[in-house]
Amino acid sequence: RLVPGLPYFLVVQNKNASTVSFTLAVSFDITPLVNGVPLPVDIAAGPLPRYFSFDVPPNATASSFQLLSLSGNADLVAHHDLPLPTLNAFDCGSFYPGTDSEQIVLFTNSAPIPLSPGRWYLGVLNSSAAEVTGTILASEYFSALPNIITLASGVPVPGTNTGTGDGTDY
Repeated sequence: RLVPGLPYFLVVQNKNASTVSFTLAVSFDITPLVNGVPLPVDIAAGPLPRYFSFDVPPNATASSFQLLSLSGNADLVAHHDLPLPTLNAFDCGSFYPGTDSEQIVLFTNSAPIPLSPGRWYLGVLNSSAAEVTGTILASEYFSALPNIITLASGVPVPGTNTGTGDGTDY
C-alpha cells in the first residue's frame, strides 16, 4: 500500500525503436458511499487507513457516518474536503473501544465543526492486531432532523427499534 502524504513518481519508458501510445491513470482507492446504503468493509491489520468519500448536498441539515457490527477495534475519522483525515489531523472522530460501533453525527449548527456541503472523506483505522470487518454507513437528512431523544441522568427511556432505515436511535 502507498503511504498517504508521501510523494511518488511515475515513469513511462519506451525501450522500443518506434513510438508507443499510452494512457496513465492513478487510483487512490477511495470508495464512494451512497446515502443510506450499508457497505461491507474489511480493514487490514496495520497502521494504514482505508478511505471512503461521501458527498453532502447543499440542502442537507444533518449527516451521520457509522461503523457497525465490528469484529475488532476500529476508529473513524472525518474531514471535509482534502487533505485526507488521519489520526493526527481530522475534523471529527469516533474512538470507542473494542467492537463498539463508531458514529459521527454532524448538523449544520454543530460545533466546533458544522456540517457543510461537499465531499467528506472518512478514514477507517484498524486499532486491532488482526483484520477487522464490519459495515460502513453514511446517511444524509434534509428538512427533518433525525429524531433525537433527550436523556436525563437516571431516568430510563423505553423504546423499540424496528431495524428499518439505518436502524439507529439518537
